[in-house]
Amino acid sequence: GFVMTEYKFIFAVLFLWMGACFVEWRKTTRMARTFCSLPALPSGLKTTEMVIERSEDEKLLVCLTPFYRGVIVILVIIPKASIVIFLGIFGLTWLTATESFSDLILNSLALAFVVDIDELIFEAFLPEVLKENLSTFKISCQEEEDPDRANRKIIAGYARSWRAFVICLGVVVIWLQFQWVVPGYLWDVRGACEKCKANNVHSLCWPWD
Repeated sequence: GFVMTEYKFIFAVLFLWMGACFVEWRKTTRMARTFCSLPALPSGLKTTEMVIERSEDEKLLVCLTPFYRGVIVILVIIPKASIVIFLGIFGLTWLTATESFSDLILNSLALAFVVDIDELIFEAFLPEVLKENLSTFKISCQEEEDPDRANRKIIAGYARSWRAFVICLGVVVIWLQFQWVVPGYLWDVRGACEKCKANNVHSLCWPWD
């Protein structure tokens, strides 16, 4: 039942885990691009004028001061990106070290729960008033008037998606090749096990065999 006897199965599970991590990573990078693309607050204006209230149901963040932009990057974007990276590495290690296929599925579900824990806390413990206020708060995104520039933006989006897919595949392949759970493992256990089953051998393996 050792999971590292089935390369294709563990590869698929690890690839899906990396995909879940990349969902959070792309959300974080998208947030970073959005906040960094906002113009600076013109000099002479108050910080309260960074937000324009169009109606009771819509408030737009149209600009940022350098201070608030730095605060968002330091306190929100960098921690989120760091958590995704470390969670991805620890998740790969934990899943690879799983002893059985049933535990591998359960551990995968547990990791998916950890990824969504921030949304769970938000939904369970924050008041409805705050949720309603946040739902009306939006970030102003400048629409592209130049068709060529808009097309380049769409192509860049597809390129980022394909790049994420290729990186996920590459990370899993490299991880399974150089993982540190069983150092020097050559994926040769399955053949030995099948040979023993074919010969009806059920004895233990000893280091000197």
